[in-house]
Amino acid sequence: MADLSGNDAATDEIQTPAKSAEWLELIADSERYFQPYQDACDNIDKTYSELNQLRNAVGDDEFHLFWSNIQVMGPAVYARPPQPVVTPKFKDRRPLYRVASELLERVLIVTFDQADINDVMLQNRDDLIINGRGVSWVRMEGDELCVEHLDRRDFTHDPARKWCDVAWVARRGWLTYSEMEERFSDDVAKSVSYSVRDRDNRFGPQDNTRKCGVWEVWHKREDKVVWVTEGVEDVLDEDKPH
Repeated sequence: MADLSGNDAATDEIQTPAKSAEWLELIADSERYFQPYQDACDNIDKTYSELNQLRNAVGDDEFHLFWSNIQVMGPAVYARPPQPVVTPKFKDRRPLYRVASELLERVLIVTFDQADINDVMLQNRDDLIINGRGVSWVRMEGDELCVEHLDRRDFTHDPARKWCDVAWVARRGWLTYSEMEERFSDDVAKSVSYSVRDRDNRFGPQDNTRKCGVWEVWHKREDKVVWVTEGVEDVLDEDKPH
């Protein structure tokens, strides 16, 4: 967790790990810090997903009001995809600036359409209204922009008072054996453990696919990205921020 005591040496020692276990301990500390929030969100999700209770006309009036409020607030928070608008900062009417702005605007419109940003924003909107936070993860795959909605338990970060003080952020991806083999190597795919995610069975569609949870950690102070997973001593991969 973040050290607010002013002891820079201690903070550096904690936040610059070298082995997989040390990275995983950072993540575990963060998860313990945010556990009260996760527990509260679990209770809200469980209540909100009780469709039988919603269908019951003589059910809990407080629950009906909560569900109705969420449906009313949704369009007020987010109703339609954002429309990119690019204009020159300085209005000196140079043809080059006008053409460049129009080109960038059209590129952004096409990129938003290809990335299906509306679907991601709708999921973020619902998370924000129900649980107080929605998380997107933006990445590049070759020349393609990918915008992905993250489950709240698959994202964590260094606890801090301000976002600019956060030293690292991490997201967890769930990979099958073939995906692990393609992303890392055959030896890595054989050395990790796979399991069925319990959370999917409790709060979402049944998914019996066995997968491995891999954390992707972006460390601002160290200026690097690492991939780690439980049960593997060495980091799976390490790279400069891309």
